[in-house]
Amino acid sequence: MIENIFPTSIGVEWFEDHHLYEKQLTKKCLKLEKEVPIGEPWLQNNTYNTMGSYDISKDSDFDPITDFITQKVKDYCIAMGWWIGSLNPVPRYPWFNVYRKGDYQDYHYHANVLFSVVYFLSSNPTIGARLFVRSPITDCLAPSIANHQWENDDRFFYAPDPGKAIIMRGYVEHAVEQHGDDQPRISLVYNYRLAEDKQHEGRLLGPSSVSSRS
Repeated sequence: MIENIFPTSIGVEWFEDHHLYEKQLTKKCLKLEKEVPIGEPWLQNNTYNTMGSYDISKDSDFDPITDFITQKVKDYCIAMGWWIGSLNPVPRYPWFNVYRKGDYQDYHYHANVLFSVVYFLSSNPTIGARLFVRSPITDCLAPSIANHQWENDDRFFYAPDPGKAIIMRGYVEHAVEQHGDDQPRISLVYNYRLAEDKQHEGRLLGPSSVSSRS
């Protein structure tokens, strides 16, 4: 018998009403790209983003997607057995990215964040740049892989299907491969942090720090 201990669990959710908002919000993001200064510089600083320059949680046009994401993060917490009271349900300064042909993003993680969510707003899912996630474990002596599967690979990718949300812990490193399509790839990014006034309480009321099976 093989048991998966210390797994890296990724949430994958689909917004059924995405088709109602994709065209409108895509048009709005492309308009804002021309009007709003680029946000904080990244490792690949040509990629347009509104991190720190435009908070989409303050824009009611994004509310249907923001509300969907927040609910799915709560569901993810519950499914993983985490105390929901430790989550601040208000996303911290979410933003959008516009990847144009040639743009990419190297591996990085989001510091001081419980959960990070990438939501694909608009892209060609067949040739649009994929989102890669990497194992937090560095295997310095990895065996040769005969059959690639989740349990033995050190990275995995997700196609940018519009309406799909990828939920991960803040420490999970992720990257975007070089975008090779003439159609822009637009994604929304949400970060969720600890409920600051309940950090200590959450650790006291949560389960013990060691789990066991007999």
